[in-house]
Amino acid sequence: MGTELNNVASLGAPAGMAAQLSQSEIDALRARLMALWSPPVGVQDPNELIVNITVKLRRDGRLAAPPFARVNGRSVAAMASRDSAVRAVLTGQPFDMLKPEHYDNWKEIELTFDPKDMFRSN
Repeated sequence: MGTELNNVASLGAPAGMAAQLSQSEIDALRARLMALWSPPVGVQDPNELIVNITVKLRRDGRLAAPPFARVNGRSVAAMASRDSAVRAVLTGQPFDMLKPEHYDNWKEIELTFDPKDMFRSN
């Protein structure tokens, strides 16, 4: 779907501390967020639609603070992609697929929403 967790987990493949999160946790989080994200279509440069969001979570899987989003472009489409990714994070909570015993690994995560990965099958 294009969403990746950086530092703590990569939704594509475990990296760094992500190895402590199970693949099922990563897959479930990825599936939930991709189902909720609707980036604009027909954009000339899909790289401008890539959104990175820092998310701080409470132990119950709900946001502890507003998500902090960054996007590569400044176009209307880039802003729409950013806003849709933020809505996906807000709507997708609680992230109850993340196990409480792994909380130290997912209390702050970096999510990458990339439209190029949306239709990839794992």
